[in-house]
Amino acid sequence: PRHLQLAIWYPMSDAGGRRLTYRDYLALASAETTSSAGTATLAAQDEVGFIAPFVSKGVPVAVVRRWLSAQMMATWDAPPFPGRYPLVVIAQGNGESAHDQAVLAEYLTSHGYVVATCPSQTRISGALATEDQIGASAEDEARDLEFVIAQTASRFDVNMRRIAVVGHSFGARGALVLAMRRPDIGALVSLDGGIGTATGLMSFRAAPSFAPDAVHAPVLHIYETMDAFMNPDWTLLRSIHNAPVWIARADAMHHHHFTSLGGLGSLGACVGTLLAATGGIATTMRSFVEVATAVRVFLDAYIGDAPVAFARAQMASQSSTAHGL
Repeated sequence: PRHLQLAIWYPMSDAGGRRLTYRDYLALASAETTSSAGTATLAAQDEVGFIAPFVSKGVPVAVVRRWLSAQMMATWDAPPFPGRYPLVVIAQGNGESAHDQAVLAEYLTSHGYVVATCPSQTRISGALATEDQIGASAEDEARDLEFVIAQTASRFDVNMRRIAVVGHSFGARGALVLAMRRPDIGALVSLDGGIGTATGLMSFRAAPSFAPDAVHAPVLHIYETMDAFMNPDWTLLRSIHNAPVWIARADAMHHHHFTSLGGLGSLGACVGTLLAATGGIATTMRSFVEVATAVRVFLDAYIGDAPVAFARAQMASQSSTAHGL
């Protein structure tokens, strides 16, 4: 048994209450392996560690802190809006936590989805030492995601007949194993996921639940070509015979821009300096928006109800709410 932190975003009834900041999301990481909220000391230590790489690239500390203080769209513990919404489970990449996909989660929630995630399994069990551990680690992540689904099932605002999974980086492996284990997964999105590379393929195939023919969920894989370590390879995706597989390239994005780093434009704090520190260019944020839109449209097509989702978005102009349990 181990602690597994859940973060849940849901359409809310009103915009009252305290809006979250990006710092609030980051602070969740300090409580990932405990049964209580992270202490101020631990949260401060995590913040220092988060800031350091930006400072090493010439970004002033004040600029990073301004970003961390930027208001997000979500509000703590607002009343849920009546209705039942499709569930999107986010599989985090290696070492990633709730904040890494917070921008995407808020965006999807604003279009009529309940979104849930938990920390990467490597945040709990430790980093992978060799590629031989890929299959077992992906299986661990899939089981964590199953736990997230089981816990979310008790919510009155979730339609458990409409479930999708979105995975970034290594998380796409966990997402694919989840789809192999569960026939009720209605769609799978891979954000520059490892399932689109040849890395560790033999180990991944050794995962206990590995069975490409068990995948019936349509797959959307979006990849980039700016990072050599994510060199595209379609061997694994071509082994999926019982579901449609869509492959799209995103331009002007590094691997890490498929996280909230690519959504810096939504935070509005000295974007240019921060974006340059991440290797981004002028069109990176536009590409991030295009990726997020493609994910939403794909989910609308396979598990959503596009007209209803649009009406919910109209209803909830600041509709995304986060709840850390």
